[in-house]
Amino acid sequence: MLRLIRFVVVANIIATLSVWLLSQFIELFSINHPTDYLFYICIVLWGVAGLAWDGGKASKNYDLDRAGNKTQSMVSGYDAKADKLKQYRKTITLV
Repeated sequence: MLRLIRFVVVANIIATLSVWLLSQFIELFSINHPTDYLFYICIVLWGVAGLAWDGGKASKNYDLDRAGNKTQSMVSGYDAKADKLKQYRKTITLV
């Protein structure tokens, strides 16, 4: 729980500093109202969260696709290059 609180505090400090620096040096990010400030901070926090997101257990289970696993096991011994070469040789001998 302490790690979560520390991450939230650090992310908010990073977002606040980055928005403040952008507003000081770039005219496009100039802050006219407090809602502008909060909006920019939310956007930065969204980006920081996207970069720091681990995904959890649910997003790491790529092997749970039963149809994909079954299909892969059905063609695991198939060599596409050898079959294409074989088909090409049959076509040439027929001509």
